[in-house]
Amino acid sequence: MGPSFYFRTSRDGFLGTCCDISEKTKVRGSSLFDCGVYGGNRSRSTDSGRYSLCKVTFLDKHELWDNGQRVESSGMHASNFIWQLEEGSEPVTRKIVVQIQRNELSAFLEPDAWEKLQQLGELVVNPFDRPFTAEELESHLEDASACISTWGSSSITKEMLESATKLELVAHMAGSVKHVIAAEAFDRGITVLSGGHAIAQSVAESIVALILAVGHRIKLVDESMRGNVSWKSPAMEADELRGKTVGFIALGMVAQEVIRLLQPFQVKFIAYDPYMKSEKAAALGVELLPLHDVLTRAQIVSLHLPMIPETDHMIGREELRLLQDDCLLINTSRGSVIHEEALIGELRTNRFFAALDVFEQEPLPLGSELRRLPNVLVRPHIAGVNPSSRMRIGRALVEDMHRYFNGEPIEHGVSKARLALMT
Repeated sequence: MGPSFYFRTSRDGFLGTCCDISEKTKVRGSSLFDCGVYGGNRSRSTDSGRYSLCKVTFLDKHELWDNGQRVESSGMHASNFIWQLEEGSEPVTRKIVVQIQRNELSAFLEPDAWEKLQQLGELVVNPFDRPFTAEELESHLEDASACISTWGSSSITKEMLESATKLELVAHMAGSVKHVIAAEAFDRGITVLSGGHAIAQSVAESIVALILAVGHRIKLVDESMRGNVSWKSPAMEADELRGKTVGFIALGMVAQEVIRLLQPFQVKFIAYDPYMKSEKAAALGVELLPLHDVLTRAQIVSLHLPMIPETDHMIGREELRLLQDDCLLINTSRGSVIHEEALIGELRTNRFFAALDVFEQEPLPLGSELRRLPNVLVRPHIAGVNPSSRMRIGRALVEDMHRYFNGEPIEHGVSKARLALMT
């Protein structure tokens, strides 16, 4: 197979969709190269007019057809061919910086996703088992069209944006982009993608697992069977989920996914979310209520709040005392939304249960009482991260990058308004 090229043509969309042209294969279609997506075709406005980017891999021997007409046969050279199409065209390259460190790359990009990513342009891959430094990133971004990042990657600062004049797309293979790229990127029209939806699916599944684990007394029963208890007792019996009232504090992506997963259990959904429209809540099957009403009426309360000034210690001693006896309080959002000292004080009464994946101080100190209280399940902020979710993030964002560069609607974009609610 011959080399791959990107070509810029003066007529928007002239090259159509690109494909790999196999040896001795006739290619027919409604427009030139209309034989399936191989590369990308993204139209942009420039000072000199509009142009299209298109990747084509040429072989030494093949036949190329357009609208049933034979255009060229064996031995043609890519640059000669493009000059025949549009005099004055010039080869261009789309550069994509991959910040993900070398030893973590395969955790996000399985072979198929990696191959699809390579189809989009020239990849500048992090060769280190560490993130790029700020200086390294800035040097690579100067002529880059896109950048891929993940947890721990260096941030794209306002200063970097000033020199990264070609940057048009950032794909963050993690959740929040709050500390990934400067807000000025949105003002400049740079498209930002996030793996938040893929992570939300994992967090939601973790929440359902926590609900069932606490309700079925998994921790208590297991510890009892490993200790001096010979057999079952009434204290081990499950508190079934079916028919319960589940309350959500905020109805974001994770909460909505939990609602979907809990449908078979015939539970009632209530929520507090001042930003949710009543019509949308009704479509989800959720009754919107004031905060204190949700805390009073729900038998299971799940927190889904962002870490912003308005939510700091939003769940304090007064709110915790509203919870029903034997209620389950779940927090997979941010540790700061609960007043942790007040929570520990209320949990000491053994009046309700808590399942916590996040804490005010992380890592959770070894001396924290939350590690020892019998009515608490603790996890080290891992609800959304696992091998499956990383691969799902990689697949989703590579596919969205293809959509973007093909001029199609993206599915995982982040708006500036949404950025303001991220932590």
